[in-house]
Amino acid sequence: MIELADATIGYPRKPVLEGVSLKIDEGDYAVIYGENGCGKSTLLKTMLGIIKPLSGKVVCTVDACEIGYLTQLNPLLFDFPATCFEIIAAGLKCRPPVFSKNQEVQERVWLSLQRMGIEDLETSDYRQLSGGQRQRVLIARALASATRLLVLDEPTNEIDAQTTHALFTLLKQLNQGGMTIVMVSHDKEALSYASKAIHLDGEAFIEDGRGA
Repeated sequence: MIELADATIGYPRKPVLEGVSLKIDEGDYAVIYGENGCGKSTLLKTMLGIIKPLSGKVVCTVDACEIGYLTQLNPLLFDFPATCFEIIAAGLKCRPPVFSKNQEVQERVWLSLQRMGIEDLETSDYRQLSGGQRQRVLIARALASATRLLVLDEPTNEIDAQTTHALFTLLKQLNQGGMTIVMVSHDKEALSYASKAIHLDGEAFIEDGRGA
């Protein structure tokens, strides 16, 4: 599904990690962890082809239409006038026009709202939401897009402990249903759900195997 072979990743004249070799197989639940600034987000972006490797091989065989991706930084302007439904629908790739009355779009958006427990926010103005509510909407946006691979960069930012536990439980259920998950997280609870743990420690890359 995703393979890195002796890859140096980062930016021109600024490599972040060197000699990275790893595989994400179909059905994995991989958690990437480490200190701030150690290259976790850069690794995710390289896996997805957003950033090209400086050297080595990176292969992702998953079609963009099958991937849901939550970035660490909110990609939406806070003054963007849209409802939560529209924010989620706009993230769907390779789907019918997102602002149409298409049944598939409506079903995928509604299911993702239900999964995040925010059905009541469907018609709410995104600009008026709290930080935690916005994060849940953005997670729902990624869930709506993912049919084969779900990639989440620090999804628990700004959400409370109860919502965090519910999210991890949901992700485990999705994984048991066949969804491959790759997640960056500073939350130690995330490791207890993982089938594969990847530790980044400064310039060192350590694949730990199964999470503790």
